[in-house]
Amino acid sequence: MTPATRRPAVPGSAADAARPLSTGGFVVLGLLLDEPASGWDLARKIDRSIAHFWPLTKAHIYAELPKIADRKWASAQAIPQSGAPDRRVFTATAAGRQAFRDWIAEVDLTDERGRQPLQLQLFFAAHADPAKLGELLATWEARALETERHCADILGKRGIDTTRLRRLTLDRSPNTATVNKMPRDSGALQGLDARGMTALFGLRRAQADLAWLEEVRSVLVETELHRTVRTE
Repeated sequence: MTPATRRPAVPGSAADAARPLSTGGFVVLGLLLDEPASGWDLARKIDRSIAHFWPLTKAHIYAELPKIADRKWASAQAIPQSGAPDRRVFTATAAGRQAFRDWIAEVDLTDERGRQPLQLQLFFAAHADPAKLGELLATWEARALETERHCADILGKRGIDTTRLRRLTLDRSPNTATVNKMPRDSGALQGLDARGMTALFGLRRAQADLAWLEEVRSVLVETELHRTVRTE
């Protein structure tokens, strides 16, 4: 068979197992280190923990699990269910734990850049219906508020009372538009571990988005309203 007609590796084949596991695959493996889980379990866990900074679709999760098992980094057990297909539960092996430790110690994700679809729409707003700008910002605000609530809930389950944290807001002093500097929240974050800090990041990021949206509305939306009034 010539290189031009070479077939792609089939999932579960030796060639597929020899390929480097994707970042998403290592994320799935890392979650299996916490406890055995099925693909459905992992999807729920991701939705409740890391989705605000590293979302993975169910299809992606289910695609990575056999690749992990093929490398002997996890074992799979079929658990019968009444009136439903068997539930496949994956358990990380000692080799999988070591593989993850090696990866997390060496991987460089600093060049990873998450896409921002709403930013893209805003960038090209001049070529769209001006009336859609308000709808776009409302959608963005709803998502930021939901992320803020979601992360506050995660922190609450870790014993952090987010009502004791000073909220990130926009300083509306004359001729300034800066995010308020926050004093240290004395004792409010006591005992929060590294994993919990990712939820704090999500909370602060959502609050920063909301402060930025306030700036956008005060400039772009008001400017558009004035332009509309002048042209009528």
